Amino acid sequence: MTFEDMIVYDIDDVFFKEFAEIHTYNGQKARAVIDDESMMRKYSEEFSILPNGSHMVIVPEEDLAFCPIPSDAVKFDRNVYTVNELKKEHGIVVLFLERGRI
Repeated sequence: MTFEDMIVYDIDDVFFKEFAEIHTYNGQKARAVIDDESMMRKYSEEFSILPNGSHMVIVPEEDLAFCPIPSDAVKFDRNVYTVNELKKEHGIVVLFLERGRI
């Protein structure tokens, strides 16, 4: 097993088991970690005020029935969001969901 393989294994086996909660993504259950503090740091210079309820969501790619693209409308839990940005790496999808823009 390579070092990269070990990291990917640990992400799923440790990170998501310890920090993820079950959320609903487009009607399906998915493990997700909501990290709004990182989103605030990322966008603090770009936007003086972020829309209330916007989130950075980290989810295993295997938990998504399909992977969205930026500007897609998605339903996360009970609210509709626009995918502002998305990053995929090592089976992890990081979604920047913006509420109030469709």
